[in-house]
Amino acid sequence: MIPNEKLHHAYLFLGEKNSTISELEKEISEKFGVKLHNNQDFFKKDYDSVGIDEAREIKELQGKMPSKEGSLKVFILSMRSITREAQNALLKVFEEPTKNTHFFLVTPNLAGLLPTLTSRLEIVEIKSETKKVSILPFDLNTFMKGSISTRLKLVEDIIENKEKQKIEALIDEIILKSSSDKKTGNSKILSEMLMVKKFLNFKSSSVKNIAEHLCFVVPRY
Repeated sequence: MIPNEKLHHAYLFLGEKNSTISELEKEISEKFGVKLHNNQDFFKKDYDSVGIDEAREIKELQGKMPSKEGSLKVFILSMRSITREAQNALLKVFEEPTKNTHFFLVTPNLAGLLPTLTSRLEIVEIKSETKKVSILPFDLNTFMKGSISTRLKLVEDIIENKEKQKIEALIDEIILKSSSDKKTGNSKILSEMLMVKKFLNFKSSSVKNIAEHLCFVVPRY
């Protein structure tokens, strides 16, 4: 589940809450030797929504030094949503947390998350036994493997109907693939997708321009 032998400072897990947290706790304990039971440096909390008050609480908790020198501070935080203000307040925390502090965020999907936040996190998608239904009218692999002309053909209906939600879904699926697939997993394309998603959220954004931009800049394989 945790993709590294060495812990990254902040992860974002996309999946079902209970099963994801259960597997996380098991792996943190067994793979990295962190005792979770009766551990003052282990924090786990489930939020329906994280607002500015909750963000301040998280900042305060992570700012404290571990109870023992050299020990790890582990945060497992699950949430259904997080406000824009809270995300902005936590940017520095997730980019440069206190030494030996590691965050594991659990949420159902990328909806509502700012590119400036997700760019600071290592994203891990948890595959569900129930196949996730994509709202895209085509298979992502067909888009990724296709030529520019093929891609432009695939997004024709999305452009014609100005379906911003489907373009956002395409960007999110490319982000997930770029985070997990070694063939496409590079910081350049990930940064590009996060920037494109930021532009998509502008009221004046053009679905046509963004869709065509994706057809040209996403690496083919």
